[in-house]
Amino acid sequence: MKLVHKIVLGNALGIITIALIAAFSYREFNLMHAKLSFIEIADSLNASFLKMRLSEKNYFLYKDKSALQSIKKELYESEQTIDNMRSNILMAVGAENLRKLHSNLDRYRQEVERIGLSQKDAKDMEVSIREVGRALRMFSENIIRLERKKVN
Repeated sequence: MKLVHKIVLGNALGIITIALIAAFSYREFNLMHAKLSFIEIADSLNASFLKMRLSEKNYFLYKDKSALQSIKKELYESEQTIDNMRSNILMAVGAENLRKLHSNLDRYRQEVERIGLSQKDAKDMEVSIREVGRALRMFSENIIRLERKKVN
């Protein structure tokens, strides 16, 4: 093998190695960006969940009927955020965790609807919505904690 061929082969191997490293780095950068975007989204969702829980307490403690509308509004906005950022959320936490998040939101909405339809103040309704709300919030916090740990 001539020296020219050896130089060309060496340069080609170097270029291929650099291209592979660049492709791997680009993929990892996109994944990291998706995870950081998800953490921002999740923090925003957590703030919405806190507002919902506060409105929930206002409804039960002070009998504030407008609190249910506030909860429904926050639920709608949370779902819109999740739907708009679906691809980033899927990339960051996966389909299973996204499904669980939707499931928890649906359960919470069902409880809110059930309370809205009921004309009586039932203690069991208060307990059930608080449990579902707590589960939603805990799930969200756990996902954020895990993602922050992965990013670090």
